[in-house]
Amino acid sequence: MEHMFEDGFDEEVRAAVAAGDLLLDAPSSRDELWDALTEEELAWLREQPLPAPVRDILTAGQQQPVTAHLVARLEMIDPASLDGNGRIACAAAWQRVANAAMARRAEAVAAVAESQESTDWADSVRAAATELAAALALGMGAADLLTGTSVLLVARLRQTLAAAQRGDLSWDKVVSLAHATAPLSDEQACAVEARVLPRAAGRTPQQHRDAVRRAVDRIDPEGVRRRRDQAQADIRLIATHQGSGMGELFAALPSEQLETIWTAADCHARAAKAAGDPRTLDQLRVAALVAWAESYLTHGDPVACADVRAQSHASSERPTHHGRPVAVRVLWDLSSLVGVTSHCGELSASGAPLPPQAMRELLARGARVRRMLIDDNGELVDLTPCTWVLPPTGSAESRPATGTAESRPAMGSAESQPTADSADTHLPPIQLGLIVDVQTRDALRSGDFSRLAGRRRRIARQLAELLPLTEPALAELLDFPITADSLDDDPGAARPSAALAEFVAVRDRHPVNPSAGPTDAAAADVDHTIPRSAGGRTVRDNLASLTRRWHIARTHGGWSYRRVGRSWEWTSPSGLTFTTSPYDYRLGP
Repeated sequence: MEHMFEDGFDEEVRAAVAAGDLLLDAPSSRDELWDALTEEELAWLREQPLPAPVRDILTAGQQQPVTAHLVARLEMIDPASLDGNGRIACAAAWQRVANAAMARRAEAVAAVAESQESTDWADSVRAAATELAAALALGMGAADLLTGTSVLLVARLRQTLAAAQRGDLSWDKVVSLAHATAPLSDEQACAVEARVLPRAAGRTPQQHRDAVRRAVDRIDPEGVRRRRDQAQADIRLIATHQGSGMGELFAALPSEQLETIWTAADCHARAAKAAGDPRTLDQLRVAALVAWAESYLTHGDPVACADVRAQSHASSERPTHHGRPVAVRVLWDLSSLVGVTSHCGELSASGAPLPPQAMRELLARGARVRRMLIDDNGELVDLTPCTWVLPPTGSAESRPATGTAESRPAMGSAESQPTADSADTHLPPIQLGLIVDVQTRDALRSGDFSRLAGRRRRIARQLAELLPLTEPALAELLDFPITADSLDDDPGAARPSAALAEFVAVRDRHPVNPSAGPTDAAAADVDHTIPRSAGGRTVRDNLASLTRRWHIARTHGGWSYRRVGRSWEWTSPSGLTFTTSPYDYRLGP
């Protein structure tokens, strides 16, 4: 780096020292000069004109190993003062700094794994990932990937680590190499590294992945079958919501199964297109999968909607969870359903938003609805044990246009189940959680709006005017008694009842452990915060939704948690604390 700065720049620093602006001992070398600068002195220098040629700094940033000196000098450059090529060079230089920072992070992560007490490699990696997920606010999948990659990188991919530390290799390329070589022996992994690393910096991430894949297959041709078997154990279906009511479905599966699904969906789409369907082929391919899913959720048969067997399938054959038919659950507030406001709805499990128009289109086909009462903090306090039917828009049924009670359990019962009659058999598998806050409900029932303030009062008055005219069935839903207290009637039970477990899952909405993603709490474990062995009761306040992995971490991994107010305070094996809170169903704080 001896040509990074002109001599005049060092002379200016020395002159500043001589003048007393920088209080330094006389350094014997240029690097020692920079090392001796304090943060305040560096800040002062950054404010001065930069006499050294900027192009030399940028050239070093793109070619030289990343060091503290290089970072300090890059920080002195204002990208806005550069021309087009200079700005690109500056971005490239900072990308190399980011690459080096990721490599340093990997060393720290590997050290965390090494410090775990377990002698089993996999257990130490999982334990480290659990703690890092909480500390770095990562999802468990991301924490597992970071920890596993870091350990492999430090343990055996030393050349890759060195390239990343220099700034030459991006983190996603590091991950590709570590992941692909994980099933190989140390010798084979190093052979793959030697084959692909020389050209890795100049490849795109996808080109690098392809090169790694080819190298793995050439160096270990006998392992292709074994890797395929291992990959089959990792078959998965991943839903990702992108926002604006749209999402993506990703599937990792054997190639022949992928081809089967694609061929069937494509044939369906082309036949529908030939019959005059105006949708695109891609839209029709997706529609084929949606039709299968809706038929299965409605009838327990993926083809029932397509043939006469639909008449023979009773609702009891539908898949159930917590004793209720499985449905796609959506959330919407009462004022938007009636049309007083136009807030977005949400898919309950993922939290993906749906714009008001999409909500109206979804409910136009008919749905079942349950009332969700929330308090002023947005926490769920009551969930009706029964549902009401919202018939399809324009339905010729004799019911009121908005819906009627679908079932009427005994007062206080939380176990009664809805019973669909034949007229409801082909309602889509949609259940609407209708959100109402306690104060608004009380005001609508009593007609006294004095306790509501500002906008809430105006909305409640509009609701009071519109509900009797356009939504008569909603009055019955609003008047339905609060039954949540009955859920705690058996505090000594070994397991929560189906209704209690459902309430806890809906209240929590997502698991309450650190690092939990927007997954459905209904798929998590229901855990006693205070264990039953320590006197814990099977009641709402002592139950929480945990992912299986965090349930195990709490039971066997040294983690603990306790209820603090309405939140949960978690403590890691190393003594760090993390706080999670109940889900807030309000539109905003």
